[in-house]
Amino acid sequence: MSYIICKNKLLEQLKKINDSNVLGRSANLANLLSYLIDNEIKRIEQGSNTTNSPKEIEIAIAVFDKSADFNVAEDASVRVHVSRLRKKLQDYYQKQGCKEPIQLSIPVGEYKIEVVQTNKLETNRLQTISRKFGLNKSLIAVLAASLLSVITHFWLVKTAKPAKQTQVNTQQVNTIWQQFNFGQTSSLIVLGASKNQASKSHILALKNILSLSNDFRYTPIKFTDELTTKDLKQQNVIYIGHYQNLGLLSSFIQDSAIKYNSQTNTLTTLDSATEYTAPENTQQQYIDYGLFAKLQGPRKNTLYILSGFTDSALLWLSWFSTHNKQSENEQISFTLPQAIEQADNYQLLFKVQSIKGADIDAELISALEF
Repeated sequence: MSYIICKNKLLEQLKKINDSNVLGRSANLANLLSYLIDNEIKRIEQGSNTTNSPKEIEIAIAVFDKSADFNVAEDASVRVHVSRLRKKLQDYYQKQGCKEPIQLSIPVGEYKIEVVQTNKLETNRLQTISRKFGLNKSLIAVLAASLLSVITHFWLVKTAKPAKQTQVNTQQVNTIWQQFNFGQTSSLIVLGASKNQASKSHILALKNILSLSNDFRYTPIKFTDELTTKDLKQQNVIYIGHYQNLGLLSSFIQDSAIKYNSQTNTLTTLDSATEYTAPENTQQQYIDYGLFAKLQGPRKNTLYILSGFTDSALLWLSWFSTHNKQSENEQISFTLPQAIEQADNYQLLFKVQSIKGADIDAELISALEF
């Protein structure tokens, strides 16, 4: 019977969560989780399509040994423990359980376990992003399929040494991310576009970046005009967009080794004083200049900037930054100086051969540490 498989999967998740020590020594949280999972198993065994959340008083009596006259209005202990358990489950699936095929959660305001397949979470995440950017359904489907293929790849690839918690597995992707913390509360992705005007290339580049870490399903995404100075002080930031939409981030570029002039729409390298201009005609073959920068923020946080004059640079940079430079299947024809990758502040400038917004090939023309 199909419900036995589902039941076994729930019990397997329960064991893994208990073994992970994410609940600590709290018998209350362990008992509460077991109780909620038992309720979900009963629903499955009964063949019900709806889940009736147990009442607060029922949990108080069954889990915490309260008497029948327990007053939920005066004692918030059940709500407090449910809230704590909800956070513990989120912590588990961000870290130890990030590769689990299903995830358990407790919806806000309810007292029940919700089971969600990981690929469904990623699809819902992409659909939310797409609605925010005003994309059509066909593009949503294409992007969802692309993202799910990336997630499947990460499930199948086995590495000799697991990634550190809340950090990217740098054995699978480019090592330039090895010092970036991908935790839920410390990261922010900024799209250099106006609201509802993000291009298809913005979203494709974003999809590549989202493939870096499971933690990105919880990471907020903002547009440039939504970025605040508080964000720049408290979070690691990844910017994906054109130079002209850098906004608050432009001041960090101005203090770096490769400067952007918004008046002339040009880049200048300080080491050689070479000037690179934006392409005039993007309908034919043209040259774009893409900048990948790692900068130290105002409070020792990290800022990563993927920028260019046109979309083609964004596509190239997102591909380059999310692929292992040692890959046997997709070779990168240049090698970054090892010292650069370890630096707190560096900039890589690429010459990107392009046609109609798509990248054809690229070469590294400048690597500066400052």
